[in-house]
Amino acid sequence: AFNLQLSKTLPKHRLLPILREYGEYPAKHRATIWRTLLELSGDRASYTTLLNRGSHPCVAAYEQRFAGLDRRTVRNLKRTVSCLAHWCPAFGLIDYLPSFVLPFARQQPTDALALFETVATVLMNQCQHWFEYAPLEPFNYLAMVENVLADCEPRLMAFYRRNGVAPRTYAVPLMESAFVRCCSGGTDGDNQWLTLWDHLLSNEPCFAVFLVAAYSSLHRGTLLKATTDGGSTTVERIFFHQSGAFDVRRLVGRAHDLMERCTAAAHPRHYFKPFTPLNMPSALPTVNDRWKPSSCDSAASNAVDCFSPAGESEELSAHSTASPTPSGEAANASEKGSSHRTYASFGNFPHKLTEVRRTETGTLRAEQRRLEGKIIELEKLEHGLRERLVNDLVRQEHEQRVKAVERNLEEAIAREEQRVEMQRKLLLLHRKQLRERENELSLDVANAKLINDATVRERELDALLNKFARERQREETDLLFAEEDIKLKELELLGRYRTVPDAAQVPRPLDQRYQVALEQLAVQKLKLYDEIDRTYSSLGMPASANEYAYRTVSELRKVASVAAYGSERPRGKMEERPRERPPGLIGSDSSSQVK
Repeated sequence: AFNLQLSKTLPKHRLLPILREYGEYPAKHRATIWRTLLELSGDRASYTTLLNRGSHPCVAAYEQRFAGLDRRTVRNLKRTVSCLAHWCPAFGLIDYLPSFVLPFARQQPTDALALFETVATVLMNQCQHWFEYAPLEPFNYLAMVENVLADCEPRLMAFYRRNGVAPRTYAVPLMESAFVRCCSGGTDGDNQWLTLWDHLLSNEPCFAVFLVAAYSSLHRGTLLKATTDGGSTTVERIFFHQSGAFDVRRLVGRAHDLMERCTAAAHPRHYFKPFTPLNMPSALPTVNDRWKPSSCDSAASNAVDCFSPAGESEELSAHSTASPTPSGEAANASEKGSSHRTYASFGNFPHKLTEVRRTETGTLRAEQRRLEGKIIELEKLEHGLRERLVNDLVRQEHEQRVKAVERNLEEAIAREEQRVEMQRKLLLLHRKQLRERENELSLDVANAKLINDATVRERELDALLNKFARERQREETDLLFAEEDIKLKELELLGRYRTVPDAAQVPRPLDQRYQVALEQLAVQKLKLYDEIDRTYSSLGMPASANEYAYRTVSELRKVASVAAYGSERPRGKMEERPRERPPGLIGSDSSSQVK
């Protein structure tokens, strides 16, 4: 229902002005427009029936043949060609069919059903005369191309005839590749190919004949410049070894120009049936009858020569009459009770020859499988023999290596025994040297220990001497401080003697007070000197160890003795003697002189 509504919304008479104006259909809506132009039905049930028949044997080696393509494209190509081979047995015998389907598979990578129906519809209409003599060349179709060139390009046709250039040279390469050779490579080439097929699908089925003729017409200048000897070589170079680098719109324009210029007698429209959709009501006759040209006598002589003889034509037409192929019957059976529409059968091919070729191909495939089985068995046998031979060689080589290893080991053992003997002798010598060295080290250790002990004792003695020296220095310092204290006490006593009054507050004579003070001071000095002597005695130092201290002590004793002696004199004599200087002053002066 949707396709019917879409066909009513986008009829051809509304699409053709768009194509004439812009030269191509919008890329965004191209798939929908093609579906409308080809009247695709989307019959998934019939397509599933073809898929369920499995992969056709003709697609078995496509992975190796198309190894450079991505896996999805190869998978779609295998599925489509397999369904085409099940739909029409002749397609399984066409070698160039994968090359024809490949551009469509690249442009429709996701919709397998639309891809199959598109290719099948194109084969039924635009390519309806390509397989009349399959697997031979389409002689009638090539004759139509010659008729157009003879009518519109007589000079070019005369060049072809003069140089013996057959139509297969300049027409078949374009047909087998679905006109990919007319386009350049890359993304631009894909766009050019899509534009070309926009025009092919929008025009009547015979438009492809004019495209083939237009390609030769565009190369007319290059071809006519070729010499007589190199004419065929130039044509092969143009049509086999290079793709067209010109604008596709020029090719389409030239094709329309040839289509308008072609006379009615040479026009291929008389030999083509009108467009027939792939899906037809089952009550109507399917497209199985081979269409017989009615105006063959009015065609050019070269086209008449290319037709098959009358007897062969009748035989081929007898085998091409209206009975559905087995694939068509299977499709009809799958739709029985559920729908009244099914895929039309393609019958414009030599049924008897195709059946013979299918039988031969099946026999050859069976023979190939048998030979492959034998080859596998022979390969296994060869592999076993090779493995056995390899094992024997390996065993022999292993034995030789084992013997060589044994010899090497014996030699190594002998060398090792000699080395061990030498090592034993060296070990004994080394032990002797070690004992001698041990004795030397023992003596060195003992001497070092003695030296170390002596050093330690020497250090201890030095430390003790240093200690004694520090103590002696400290004692000398203490003596000096004691002398200073004595002098200070002497001065203090003298001062006290001068300042202290009499106990009875009775004024005493000055000489008496002075004499008493001297006596007390002398007694204290004697006690101090005795204490100093005892200190020297306790330290074990002689009295003459410190000459200064000894002289001071002697002077102080002398002063103390004088003071004591003076106290025993009678008072009268004391008063008669002249007043002398106190001993404390003498001691202080002497001490100052010593300093």
